[in-house]
Formats: sequence, C-alpha cells, structure tokens
Amino acid sequence: METRSLLAMDDRTPGGESLAKPLKPAHTALNVLALCFVLAMVGRGLGDSFTVFLKPIAESFAWDRAEVVSVYSLTWLAGGLMAPLVGRLFDRSGPRLVYSLGLLLLGGSFLVASRAQALWQFQLSTGLCVGIGISLIGVVPNSILLGRWFGPRFPTAMAILYSATGAGILILLPASQVLIDRIGWRNAYQWFGIVALCLCY
Repeated sequence: METRSLLAMDDRTPGGESLAKPLKPAHTALNVLALCFVLAMVGRGLGDSFTVFLKPIAESFAWDRAEVVSVYSLTWLAGGLMAPLVGRLFDRSGPRLVYSLGLLLLGGSFLVASRAQALWQFQLSTGLCVGIGISLIGVVPNSILLGRWFGPRFPTAMAILYSATGAGILILLPASQVLIDRIGWRNAYQWFGIVALCLCY
C-alpha cells in the first residue's frame, strides 16, 4: 500500500518543479529511493541471469551456444531501443503504470519461458519481452522519479541507484545457479515469473 501511495503522489507532481528543491519529506524520499533500488536490482539481476541459464538451456535442446546467446543479445537490444519510449510513457502516464507494465511483462515472460520449446519462443520471451520489461523498471524511469524527489541531492541518489546494478548481479546470479541446481531451469524461471508478478502488489 505504501508503494502505491508513493507512486500515486508522484503522478500528481508537476514535472517542471522537479529539480528545483526536494518536494517531499526526507523519510518518504528515502522510501522512493529504496523502491527504485529494488526495481533496478531486480531488473539488472533478472536480465543478466540468462548467462547462468544459457548452459542448461543449450544442453536441454542440444542447441549451439551461439544460437542461445542470441536471446541475451535481444534482451539488451530491446531494452536500449525502448528507453526513449519509456521516458515519454513515464511523462504521460506516471510511474505506477510504467512500473506495473514492466513487472507484468517480466513476470509473464518468465512464465512463458518456463514452458518454451523452441528457440524463437525464448527470443520472444526472455529476449524481447524481458528487455522491454527491464527498460520499464530500469534507469530511465528511476532517474526521472528520483529527480522529482531529490532535487539538488539527485546525483547522490543516482550514485546509490547505480550500485543496485552490481547488487542485482551479485545476488540474483548465484541465486539463479542455486535454483537451477535444486529445481531445474524451468522451475527457476517459473519462480522468477511469480516473484515479478508479486512485486506488482
């Protein structure tokens, strides 16, 4: 409930006043920073987790590694191309819609990937859709949101935000390997999808 109220308050924040001064109480701004940190950590961690899934997926289908790597390439290509559109969507619709779309897309993509049987299905789900989902919860919307809440302290907030990318890799890549070893890559993807969908609430 607190996250929803924070995002709803920001939807009403005039964009033109964003960098002039801190607009909200300090403890609320820190909650926004924590939210952005978690989203950035999850986005980067889930995106880079494919490097751990690459070997078991390739072995399951007897695919060449080069074919499977194309999925990872599509993830970051889609994320980069979506960045300008994400900024426009954020300005028009606010953070609640953008973050919700991102998490829904990530959750659905991993659930689809957990049942995928063909390379094109991975390219569409964990490639294109995951890349778009990461863009919707990544650096572009987070930097806009933090700019509205932190004013002159925006550079410090961004420095903390960028550390989330390292934290995502540090936490989620080993976690991915543990899940794959214990329950298999399909069930691991299923859990990723469930967690991403749960974050919407």
